[in-house]
Amino acid sequence: MSARIRIVSEQADHTTMLAYAAAVRARGHTVETLHPDVPDPDLSADLYLLKSRTPQAIRLARRAEAAGAVVCNSADATALCVDRAAMAARAREAGVPFPPTHAFAGPASLAVPGRLILKSRHCRKDEPLPAVGTAAELRTAGWPDEPVVAQAFADGDGWDHKFWAVGDRIFAGLRRPPTAEAAQAGKRTVPVPDPSAASLDVVRAVGAAFGLHVYGVDIIATASGPLVVDINAFPGLSGLPDAAAALAALTGRLLTASPETPAQPGRTTVAAK
Repeated sequence: MSARIRIVSEQADHTTMLAYAAAVRARGHTVETLHPDVPDPDLSADLYLLKSRTPQAIRLARRAEAAGAVVCNSADATALCVDRAAMAARAREAGVPFPPTHAFAGPASLAVPGRLILKSRHCRKDEPLPAVGTAAELRTAGWPDEPVVAQAFADGDGWDHKFWAVGDRIFAGLRRPPTAEAAQAGKRTVPVPDPSAASLDVVRAVGAAFGLHVYGVDIIATASGPLVVDINAFPGLSGLPDAAAALAALTGRLLTASPETPAQPGRTTVAAK
């Protein structure tokens, strides 16, 4: 049965989404990109892929849900991942290993003991790179005056363990932590042939706790086990082998199953370089 699909995104030429669109059209569906800022959008589609995480996109998703459409990921799940304070609270309530996280109106208000990682409270494309230091050091680090979160610092192995889940597929890779030097060199993902079972269990737990179908999880490997430090609703998926096919397969399941039941990640795929 043919379905109408809309990709809610500011970018109509994203490589992975173009490949996805070709795959679902081959299955007889129609698919278009819907910019979240379009006034009075047509909300008659059967499925919306909430690729954008802006406030406008989340509002559009809520309207689509109210109209009876399936939205992947849901507006509520996406909003949880945009607000890092809410993200931390949900993760810790669900038993997902996540560092103690404190929210502040701005860096000048920081008052937490110990070594910290400072991040923007609200996830966005142009957010500053995380900063590490004590509260006193971070108060004078030149961070923009905006809402922030301070996560308790934990020692890892020097890598960000990156996981991308698309329905029942998990893609895994390693990247160096986001620093100015790393950003200048560009993102390079090192394939992981055999990620730990403990990390995969944590990734699945994130999907279940947040009700996510397509998501990214950043983990650091600590002496006491994997620790989640960030969660992204509908990440870019660029360079991941078979990501478009996995998303097309997920589409079929979402169109025939209850939107209340999140797809559970299963098989693991090594990330492309």
